[in-house]
Amino acid sequence: MILRRFSRAAVVGAAAFVLLGTATAAVASTKTVVTPARKQVPVALPGLSTATHLGDANPEDVRTIGVGVARPDPTGEQQLYDQLYDPASPNYHQFLTTDQFNSRFAVPATTQQAVLGFLQGGGLSVATTSAAGDYVTATGTVSQLDRLFNVHIGNYRIQNFDFVANDVAPSVPVALPITAVVGLDTVHQFHLPSTLSTPRPLTTDASGTSFSGTLLPQDLWNIYDEPASNLGQGQTVGMFAEGASDSTITNLRLFEQHFSFPKVPVRVVRTEPGTDDQYGDELGNVEWYLDTQAETGMAPDVSRLDMYMAKSLFDADIFQDFKSWADDPKGPAQMNASFGECEQNPANPLTGPLAQVPYGTEFGDELQPIGDPILRQATLEGRTLFSSTGDTGSGCPEVVVPLLGAGNGVAIQPVPTVSYPAASPYAVGVGGTVITTDGTDHGQRTNEVSWTFTGGGSSNWIAEPGFQKFTPQVSHQCIAKPDGTPYAYGTTCRGIPDVSSLSGNVNLTGESNGYFIYWDGNPSAEGGTSLSSPLWAGMWTRIQAASRTNLGFADEALYRAARSGHPDFYDVTASETPAGNGAYQPAAGWDYTSGLGTPDVAKLMDDIAGHEAARLGVPAPEKAPAAVSSVHLTGVPGNANDPVDVQLGNVPASDITDATLAASPDGKSLVATVSGPALSASPPPDSLAGRDFYVLWSYKGTEYFAHAHIDPNLGNAFESGDTTTGSYTATPNTQATGSFTGNTVTITVPRTEVGSPAKGAQLLYPFAISQMDAGAGVYLALTADTVAASPSATPSVGVSLKLPN
Repeated sequence: MILRRFSRAAVVGAAAFVLLGTATAAVASTKTVVTPARKQVPVALPGLSTATHLGDANPEDVRTIGVGVARPDPTGEQQLYDQLYDPASPNYHQFLTTDQFNSRFAVPATTQQAVLGFLQGGGLSVATTSAAGDYVTATGTVSQLDRLFNVHIGNYRIQNFDFVANDVAPSVPVALPITAVVGLDTVHQFHLPSTLSTPRPLTTDASGTSFSGTLLPQDLWNIYDEPASNLGQGQTVGMFAEGASDSTITNLRLFEQHFSFPKVPVRVVRTEPGTDDQYGDELGNVEWYLDTQAETGMAPDVSRLDMYMAKSLFDADIFQDFKSWADDPKGPAQMNASFGECEQNPANPLTGPLAQVPYGTEFGDELQPIGDPILRQATLEGRTLFSSTGDTGSGCPEVVVPLLGAGNGVAIQPVPTVSYPAASPYAVGVGGTVITTDGTDHGQRTNEVSWTFTGGGSSNWIAEPGFQKFTPQVSHQCIAKPDGTPYAYGTTCRGIPDVSSLSGNVNLTGESNGYFIYWDGNPSAEGGTSLSSPLWAGMWTRIQAASRTNLGFADEALYRAARSGHPDFYDVTASETPAGNGAYQPAAGWDYTSGLGTPDVAKLMDDIAGHEAARLGVPAPEKAPAAVSSVHLTGVPGNANDPVDVQLGNVPASDITDATLAASPDGKSLVATVSGPALSASPPPDSLAGRDFYVLWSYKGTEYFAHAHIDPNLGNAFESGDTTTGSYTATPNTQATGSFTGNTVTITVPRTEVGSPAKGAQLLYPFAISQMDAGAGVYLALTADTVAASPSATPSVGVSLKLPN
């Protein structure tokens, strides 16, 4: 998972600090007695009694919930899985289409109608229903949810964090095969990593010396032996994300331009009904920047990149994201998820107190009843999810370090349990490594070690899948099943990671080893296991292109290749530090920090596909951006977040809703504007030196900007520059001028200062950002809001400014 700003994980982590320390107890004074005709299903919060109860939640507040419904034949599904991945079976690789899956395994229509009738009879509005009827999202008021599920939803406080939660597990009719209800609280959600939101400086390659700095895509092509004859042609690749997609695509275009890669066509799939403002969240942007640029950096000639966008990282929305992919006949065969939660843990009352000292709490979320059936469906359709193992070492990514804001911050956490979905038997868990090269251009690897904070370890509750049974190093015994029922004596539990690749070791103290991406127009070195995971998705895309037929779920092929005796993997046998990843150390062969190791892609192609070359030629690139005489960009209102303290919510004074870029009437200058209903010079409470607004664009491969520094104490300053050499200074030495009038910032920049673009030239990929200034010398950091060309309006192409002739 990428190392990034304080995020939603800080919010969830603050609640987690004490929520799970004790057994579930009732807090609210009123409860509905569960009748014999009903049963309780997950999810409730263990340890809720340790929180302060602030009273009833607003009965009119509307929440989105997700309801899992058991499909009728899970045994038949697993039997088919075993046949599809057994080379001796006549069903080997005869994967189902989505229609075939639904006709064979869907919830019966009468049951589907009964579930919908139950929800609608309680006043809920059904938002989505999966094709198989096994997952439903619905909206309803707190009062409706209270009555329907026999819960009492209240307001609670942990330290300074307020949240909403149900006092007991929801109950549903016994006759309905409902497996879980998610979304009743504001704590359970998937987690992105969390660090300060600043682009990391690039480290240039010093020829002829040992080098562990910023690696380029082509460096990894060489290190991981990715043949030039295969760049993923003919394949599609995808990623799960949430919120807004516009600036992610803009930064992808800058990345492609920098390396002369084709502009990959992008398909944005909004997985729930909703308006633009409901998809306006940008807190996860840097994660999506890394995912897209890592996937296409490894496979730049793919035919399409799919971005499945949820409204949020809350469980109900992310499971709908997953289900939309599994139900999509056009869905790619390989996907990435750079986020996770702790695996389901029936021992919360025991493990919670242990984990509270000294760091916070780790707890198991009730994920598998909904998540595993979705991911099993994907494998029956021949699809693979690659999932990062997390950046908290051998502890899972739901931890609190309150003073550092963490959640999934960079720290080895105390309770050895693993992240989901990486631990699912139907996903590929990917860990992280640190690489050293010989310092030459696209140099040779001299060493690769497991990253200190890479996730990995043994599940305590998920049995090892069939593909790991021939891996003797996977050896830890299970305690119980995820629901607490016993396994047969001696059952071995799932081990992760399955494989690894570069994570680098970027951390709070600076950059050492990372991967080149564009972050809000700025070249940056980023890392974490959420780099490792999309890198593997891209490399598997190349292997799929070589196979010329769908290989299906990657773990089956990868473990079979590892048993072949051929050197298809680089065996990572050492750790970055003596600490290992906390509870585990790397060793020869498979281990709990690096799995099978890192790939030799060409050798995997030979062993799995029989050849290296891709079947198809280079795809036609996306068409060029539309040329306009004046660029006008519009943004979603209310989505500017304080990048240091997300709990502050929207920051109206940084909220951009409009930006423009045009030539001046005399053609000698460029004029940029940034507007918002409440733009203000007043800095937020945790800003050190005012507020910054940038309008950026690309010309001849360089990203230029017009910049306004707004400071009510020191005065306003205006400048221009480029993101390869410029930096903010309180006394700019440019001829740029500007003003801040009403709610609009205007910046006028002489063309001679920004590359002297010729008459008729096109300025590509314009976008605007607002930032908090973290102090002198910090450049393009702490982004609060971005505005870019909307892919829904310009099918992922964008617009360009055509200067007058």
